[in-house]
Parts: sequence; C-alpha cells; structure tokens
Amino acid sequence: MSVPITINSSPPAPRTAEPRLTSLSHGGGCGCKIAPSVLAELLKGSPPIGHYADLLVGTDTSDANSGDALILGKPLGVGIFSAAFKKGLLDDEGYRALIETATQLNVPGMELSNLAGVHAITDVAGFGLLGHLLEMCRGSALAAHITAKDLPLLRGLLDLVKAGIATGASARNRQSYGKDVRLATHLDAALQAVLTDPQTSGGLLVACDPGASPDVQSIFARLGFAPAAVIGRMSDGEPQAYVE
Repeated sequence: MSVPITINSSPPAPRTAEPRLTSLSHGGGCGCKIAPSVLAELLKGSPPIGHYADLLVGTDTSDANSGDALILGKPLGVGIFSAAFKKGLLDDEGYRALIETATQLNVPGMELSNLAGVHAITDVAGFGLLGHLLEMCRGSALAAHITAKDLPLLRGLLDLVKAGIATGASARNRQSYGKDVRLATHLDAALQAVLTDPQTSGGLLVACDPGASPDVQSIFARLGFAPAAVIGRMSDGEPQAYVE
C-alpha cells in the first residue's frame, strides 16, 4: 500500500486564485484529515505548488483484497442531524453528538496505514457510506457486503429519518450510484436514507485482513473512537455494494 506524495517538477502554472485549504487537506480517498489551521502553518513559506492534480496525498483505496473485513470508525448520521438542527428539531443531546462527531479528527489514520494487515483506507464524506465504499470496490475490482444491523449510528438517528428529516444530497447520492447498490428487501426506507447520507468529517472506512481486525479496532478505541465496528467484508464479484 503506497502513500505517494509527488509534485510536478515543471514550472508552476500561474495562479488565478488561492487554493482553498480543503482542496488540499481532503483529496479523493484520503486516509486522514489535517486540521486547516495546522495545514496553514505547514504551507507558510512553502514554494508555490504547481499542478494540483499531481499532488497526491492519502492512502490508496484500490488495494482491498477479497475477504477483507470492513471497519467503520465513526457512527453515521451527521448529515441528517445537521438537517434536524437547521429545522430546530435536534435536542441538546443530539446537538452535542453532532458537534463531537463532526469535529473529531481522524487521527487513527496514520497508525492504521502502518499496519501490515490494512490494505485500503478512505474516509466517508459527501458521497455517504455507500458512495465511498463503491470507490473502494471499483478501485479494487471487488464487491462489498454490508451487514445493516452492525452499522454504528448516532443515537436517535432513525427516529429523525422516520419523522421526515433528510438531506437533499442523500437523494442525489442515491441517484448517482444507486445502480450499483443491492439492498435486501427487509431494509426499511429510513436505513436506506442513512446509507447515502453525506457526512461532514465522517469516519475512516478500513479494509483489512480479518486477522488484523482486532488490532484495527484497538487503535480506534485507544484514540477515542469507541463506536468503530466491523460492518462487512469485501468479496470477489462485480464492483457493487450489497446491504443485507
């Protein structure tokens, strides 16, 4: 598993605008996030970056193996909780959970990437759990199987969904990649909305050898990510996500 950091050596193209920090701190499938304030300090005095497309920072999402366990580091539901807050329907406990989850940096990423049994890492962000899982499936040319009952969820999440709280992005996500998702018939609509719910600073999604699963979960727990859970596995098959 490689973590390439390459910068084009050709003369930098003229800047038309200053890059947003988020465009540098959150690459496609990055394995961890850097707080914008820390990144700003790192960039002070650094030479101008050339072609941004050649700046690759993160952990490869294309190295998952068939049989790998899938572990999710944070509970789902930040997008729906945010929508509830905007409507004045989130209680104090829910608000605290929202803030704690959204502001918790994915610090386990560095340790996890050094474990021999960890094959791929991505973070769950705007495309929701299934969207980022499908990125891993396509990159690895594998299928993924998710066990719905094992998903970590913010407390009270399904009640909010059943009360009609949803995000527009969740529906757009479903339209975008729904053709590659297979849902068991017993799953209700509320859980389906959670699977495509966009996450702000969502948890890390780790594909690892089943034998490394206890070590991965131990790292998560030690660093304050107690809800981390095994949610499924990778398998041979077309790059699709099966939720059972």
